[in-house]
Amino acid sequence: MRPEAMFQQRASVPKAEARPGRRLWAPPRVRVKPRREDAYVVVDDIAGSLVVLSVSPWPRLTAKGRLVFAQGPRAGRAYAPRRALDRALGAARTRHSQTQRPVRIGDTFLVRRLDPDHPEDSGDFVDVTAAAREAAKVALYSAAAAKVTPRQLARVKTRTPARPGRRPLPPGSVAGPVV
Repeated sequence: MRPEAMFQQRASVPKAEARPGRRLWAPPRVRVKPRREDAYVVVDDIAGSLVVLSVSPWPRLTAKGRLVFAQGPRAGRAYAPRRALDRALGAARTRHSQTQRPVRIGDTFLVRRLDPDHPEDSGDFVDVTAAAREAAKVALYSAAAAKVTPRQLARVKTRTPARPGRRPLPPGSVAGPVV
């Protein structure tokens, strides 16, 4: 296939827009204000009694509000015994009035004073899973959706609504019952 015939999958982003700014990401509905030295920790895997963690420095925001994760010596993997991590998370969730539950793959935490050799002994954990998942969805949809031009937007705005008097579809399955 010729390169010029290939479809561009991602819109090019000017370098100025992709550069991280000084502002740290502040997850919504989280009472703890992130600090530069905090770690962003995600539960990558649970293998029996061992929890595999992905560790990054706390993300910064670009001029457009996108999260940027720095690489470097503070990024990498950490491992923790599941029971000890569950105890530490339970105590932290109590301190921060968060829902008590066992650790799960995909859980995301702001970790203050991370001990990379013994993450379960770190200073504090704040569960930011809901905010992190929302940020991931926004990033996915931003990358997957095509950019809308002003002309396309004008066409959408000028479309007429459905005819008056037409009954809306009833709620439920579009396909109807299965026979």
